Amino acid sequence: MAPLRIALLVNDTPVQPVVDAFGEYPQIYERWLSESKPSEDVAFRMTSFDVVNHPGVYPNPDEYDGIVLTGSGAHALTCHICARHD
Repeated sequence: MAPLRIALLVNDTPVQPVVDAFGEYPQIYERWLSESKPSEDVAFRMTSFDVVNHPGVYPNPDEYDGIVLTGSGAHALTCHICARHD
């Protein structure tokens, strides 16, 4: 069986204590996915996309079996709320 192809959209950077203890999001998600595999027969290949520092660089959905999004300290309404109060 070919490895599952997973795209990770990195939407933020964890706070420093988390980075110090567990690493950046790609390392955290790699570990979580590895530890949650139902068996050693399941393999995956994860590619990270830093959408904060490289906006507009996204995976081609046809090239991946799944896309995972990390959390973020911001949300979709942040810009709209700020714009209304400025």
